[in-house]
Amino acid sequence: MPDGSTYPRLLGIGLYTVADAARLLHMPAVTARRWLNGYSYSDRGEQHHSAPLWPTDIAPVDDNPRGLSFRDLMESRMVDALVSNGVPLQAVRRGIEIARSETGEDRPLSTARLKTDGVSWFLQVGQETAEPRLVDLVKRRGQYGFHALIAPSFQDVDFEGIEPARWWPLGHGAGIALDRRRRFGSPMVAEYGVPTATLALAARAEGSEAVVARYYEIPIKAVRSAIAFERGLAA
Repeated sequence: MPDGSTYPRLLGIGLYTVADAARLLHMPAVTARRWLNGYSYSDRGEQHHSAPLWPTDIAPVDDNPRGLSFRDLMESRMVDALVSNGVPLQAVRRGIEIARSETGEDRPLSTARLKTDGVSWFLQVGQETAEPRLVDLVKRRGQYGFHALIAPSFQDVDFEGIEPARWWPLGHGAGIALDRRRRFGSPMVAEYGVPTATLALAARAEGSEAVVARYYEIPIKAVRSAIAFERGLAA
């Protein structure tokens, strides 16, 4: 068990198990563990070990990830997006190394500096100017893109400074958010602060969305959004 001094450090950063992260990101838990924990593999009869992609906020136990913070979750999301778009994991690893050297950030893929044009992934570096410099993380060091050509990225994430603070997985209009400072980062109906899992379970138990809406004093539309979101996670 962590000692008492550990808990204040964990407040306000969001807390997720690896299984939680896999469910929220719709990816295999074993993949998330490999990114967080590193993995061993054999090549031409020789054993090799790939290190974790980044140091997590929550220290591992016996080299196994104990959990993720909200920022770790967002970093995992970015890596998953890159890999899902055909970028090899080794290229992602090299891109993270380039980004670290440019920014000094341990987890550069979860910052407001990350941009995309839908094909390549860029990191905004240097001083803020009318035309900031963008380093292409997928290609070689020193290959730059023009800021004006890069569409605004990750519009479903709210940042405080350069760090992610809030994620709207269905977009802002759906009203479902994960906020690192509220409810330990669990998905909730943002306006009312009620976890989506709580509303979905209550609706299942009561057999009525209207009853749940009256009990929690929220619109029935919010209850239905929570139920739809939880069904999407289960699927």
